[in-house]
Amino acid sequence: MIRFFFVVFSLFWVSNSGLAVPFPSNHSPSSDFAIDYSDLDAILRGSVLDMGPSTHKPPKQRRVKYTASRIQIGNRKHTRQEGNRVFFHAFGDAEVQYLIKMRDQLLAVPDEVPLSSLTRPQQLTYFLNLHTAIVLAEIAENYPITYLDNLFDVTDSQSFINQRKFLLQGSAVSLADIQGHVMENWPDPLVIYGFYMGAVGTPNIRTMPIGPTQCLTSLGKTQKTL
Repeated sequence: MIRFFFVVFSLFWVSNSGLAVPFPSNHSPSSDFAIDYSDLDAILRGSVLDMGPSTHKPPKQRRVKYTASRIQIGNRKHTRQEGNRVFFHAFGDAEVQYLIKMRDQLLAVPDEVPLSSLTRPQQLTYFLNLHTAIVLAEIAENYPITYLDNLFDVTDSQSFINQRKFLLQGSAVSLADIQGHVMENWPDPLVIYGFYMGAVGTPNIRTMPIGPTQCLTSLGKTQKTL
């Protein structure tokens, strides 16, 4: 838990250095605009396995009578089965391209409706769902991949999380920029649980998009063991 908080708060400082990014400085409290997340909803409902709430307990030890029965390959931590799972192995080229297209459509939303025209809950919802879409598309493109630290290493300027490769209102932004903006403008500590990072020990991915009416409350209920 301490390591994750250190990474996130380190990220805040990294993302606030360098070029300015086109994030809104104001909002519209009485806005009637609403963003349609039906494409993301279809992906999450169809590909995320809900593992249920964590029990925070290690598995029961079993007595085994035959040789070499306890050999394990890969992650051996008892928390490895906690948190929802995404069926990346079932994605073909068509599904991966669909994810990329959906991500790019979300990036294009501010070209149609300025983010300053949204309410604050709608803005937060947009940034968290965009974050999820970006991470899903990146992991799907690189799958099979089992070691994600290189993608999300905030200390490496060349890592994926720091690469300003996504166009938002004509300016290049990174995943770190999005996280830094959210953390700076929504100081509620629950917002970090909206930053899906694809690995055990990071915030849980939901089976449906985050909605503006219950955003912070629902994040607190779906967090993964840290």
